[in-house]
Parts: sequence; C-alpha cells; structure tokens
Amino acid sequence: APQRAVISYEDVTELREKELAYQKWSQYFEVEQKDCIGYYEYNLTKDTLDSRENTRPQEHFEELGHFTEAVRYVADHLVFEPDRSSYLRVFDRERLLLRYYAGEKEARLEHRRRRRDGSLCWVLGVIQLIADPYTSDIKAFILLKDIDRQKQKKLAQKELMERDTLTGLFNRRTLLKRISAVLEQSEQGRRHALIMLDIDWFKQLNDNYGHQFGDQVLRDISNALKENLRRDDLCGRLGGDEFIIFLDDIAESHAIERRLASICGAVAQTYENKADISCSLGAACYPDDGVRFEDLYRRADLALYQAKELGRNRYVIYQPGMERCGQGEA
Repeated sequence: APQRAVISYEDVTELREKELAYQKWSQYFEVEQKDCIGYYEYNLTKDTLDSRENTRPQEHFEELGHFTEAVRYVADHLVFEPDRSSYLRVFDRERLLLRYYAGEKEARLEHRRRRRDGSLCWVLGVIQLIADPYTSDIKAFILLKDIDRQKQKKLAQKELMERDTLTGLFNRRTLLKRISAVLEQSEQGRRHALIMLDIDWFKQLNDNYGHQFGDQVLRDISNALKENLRRDDLCGRLGGDEFIIFLDDIAESHAIERRLASICGAVAQTYENKADISCSLGAACYPDDGVRFEDLYRRADLALYQAKELGRNRYVIYQPGMERCGQGEA
C-alpha cells in the first residue's frame, strides 16, 4: 500500500528568539547571583512574584506576592529617603511595561539603602525585561548588587576634582556650574545673593610674612566661611585671595545686609605679632540685579570695588549706576 507523509512548516522565529533571549538573561543572572544582595523574578503582566533567591539578611522583608506591594515596602523601609522618588520612578510597574513595549529591555538605578544596623549602603539595581516565550507575559529579572566600595571611591575622586586643594572649598569650575544650575531652576519669588570677597592687602601679607602665612590665612578664612554659611549656601575660591559666596533663598532684602555683616565679622582674623586680617565684600541680588551668573558677577564685582574705594573692611551692595572708574590694589 502506498506510504504517505504530510509535512508542514511553521514559522517559529519569534518564539525561538524569545526562548533564546530568555535563556541568555537567565544564564547571565545565574552567574551574577553569586555576589548579589538579592535576586527576584516578577511577572509584571500579572503583578506577581515568581521567585526570590540568594537574599541577604538586610534584604529580607515580609512575603509580598505582588510586585507593586514589594516595591512600595522596600521604598518605605529600606531605601534612603532622598533616593526614594527616583527608586519609585524606576521600579514603577506601569513605567517598566511601557519601557518594554517601547523597545527598552533594561533599567538600572544606583541608590542608597539602609542595612539592618541603620548604616547606608550604595546598591545597584538592574532590571531586565523579558517576554515569557510561552505565555508572552512580561517578566522582570531584578538583581541587586552591593557597590558601596566602588561608589564611595568614585565619589571621593569626584569630590577631589570639585574642590580647591588648599581650602577645601569648591573650585572655580564647580562653583560656577552649581550657581548657574540654582539660578536656572529658581522659582519665581525667590531671592538670592552673589557675594565677591577679597582679602584686604593680601599681596602685602605674602610679601611681608611669606606665602606659607598667606596660605594659612586662606585656610582660616575658608573655615570661617564654612561655619557661617547654611547647608544650601555655596562658597568657593576663584583663585588667589578671591572667593565667591552664594546665599540661597534669602527671605527679604534686610536679611542680606545682616548676612553680609555677619560674614564680614566672621572672616576677620587676628594673628599675634603679625597682622589683623580683614576682607572686603561686594554683593548683587537675584533677580533685581540680574538673573544670570555673568550679570550678578559683574555687578558684585562693581560693588566690591566700591567697598575697597571706601576704605576696605566693609561690604557694599550693588546699586544701579555704580561705575568702576579705576583699579584698586588687591
């Protein structure tokens, strides 16, 4: 009797690609689990937990079967508060699903978490978004790695790059960048003050007592400025004996004068058998005297020159019409 065979072909390219992608990332996370804090698999489509492995004690939390519940719990109990909003944004279930359908298959976030003893630790959260090859549900593979040592080293290097080596204040580049950022993001109705400060007769101090003494004066004045400023204020050294101070969010114009008088008094130094040190300050106010750094800097410089012309060891706030007609000695 005749023998017959029916052969059919089906395009399984899409299914095979999903299988390969799933296997690839499964193998990757299998390797990476060895030194991780936690490894989780969630079904984002169904908002359920598939598995959790290799979690260290600080990552243990009550069994929560839903991805959204777990994210909220971690945010409230483990994530350092300043990083909480970014954590919730990156780990948001709906955002992750939108990210996947937009063609993005990975999300990463460096953030700080609290250990069991309350200390902070930098953690890298890696989320891989993969479609289950058999159900088409979107899976989230979440890997948490302790990167505290590497992150602290990186932050220390960045800090060194941003600071003046002699005084520990911000260097010129960093200071200008940070002040400009505050001005660009400043809300309507807020007031700020940009202050230029020069040490009176600093050249003569170096000539009479040597550069080592001059460096000590720079350090002492820098320390006095740090103690006199608030957390959100900015202060840096432009070079030589020139400093810039940025007072953030001054409530009223009279408060600027009080702050200037306080700074002027705080930086005054007396060195026995050597010299009495004083400084001259010039200030310009945002937004009255300008909204850009360049405008505030130029007008604060005019006010500083006026302070020197009036005898030094004083502060002057910029007034419209000030003209610089000569050069004073630094």
